[in-house]
Amino acid sequence: MSIQEFVRLCPKEGVFCPADLFAARMRRVIPVHRASEFIGDFYVLLNYPLHNPQRIKTLAITPEEVFFSTQTTKSLLHYRMRNTIFDISLIRCLKKTIELPINRELSLCFGNWVAMHLSGVSSSKCANWVALHHVIKMTKGQGSSCIFSFRYQVRVKLPVQENFEQRFETICLMSAIEIEALHCVYQEAGIDDHLLLLESNVLRQYDHHFDNMQELVSARQIGQFLELFDLIAINKICHQPEFEEASQMFEDSEYYFATKLKRRRSFN
Repeated sequence: MSIQEFVRLCPKEGVFCPADLFAARMRRVIPVHRASEFIGDFYVLLNYPLHNPQRIKTLAITPEEVFFSTQTTKSLLHYRMRNTIFDISLIRCLKKTIELPINRELSLCFGNWVAMHLSGVSSSKCANWVALHHVIKMTKGQGSSCIFSFRYQVRVKLPVQENFEQRFETICLMSAIEIEALHCVYQEAGIDDHLLLLESNVLRQYDHHFDNMQELVSARQIGQFLELFDLIAINKICHQPEFEEASQMFEDSEYYFATKLKRRRSFN
């Protein structure tokens, strides 16, 4: 079903809520996808909590289409990460950079592509996810809920955790650090990063085009983040089967290669 067709199903109030999205009539008109598939982008991935004969587990609302999936939200996101350049190791680097507690849960943050889980825990098979980079406006609803507004007049009201505001601020900072780090890489490579325009969304509105966030993001944090990313890459290379024999020639091969990389960044 196209996103335009989906919008025409919206109640008179103009806002979809879980009761509308999970109504039995929706299962009769929205197609069901049964195979694992790559979802490049989405607005929301919603856990389908009701028992149903079609074995539906997720409602996916994307910028182009809307469909039900027999895969869990966790499965769909794992499949996506297995087929993209960046993975969870990038987020772990950010976690260390901004000194988040070890047990602090993280959403997916890859620069200006940010997906936040709204319910349960990020590793849960039944967590709801919203793509903040597509959110144009957020409005606090009744109780612990929030109305997320997207393009094509798609508005969805979803329950959120009590610490939503705190988590939102943290992920905005994480996004700003990543983008600032990428700016540094672009400049070193002689790329005019002003040509890489960022879509207007709640993330960028929050940091006021980075004016405020740049004050919070220090050069030391950016350096630490890039260094940690190097270490993750080195670790993966050293433990690849084809390089394992060569890596065993050194007592600490990871430290050796990390030291070599540091020397390249200095005048020594």
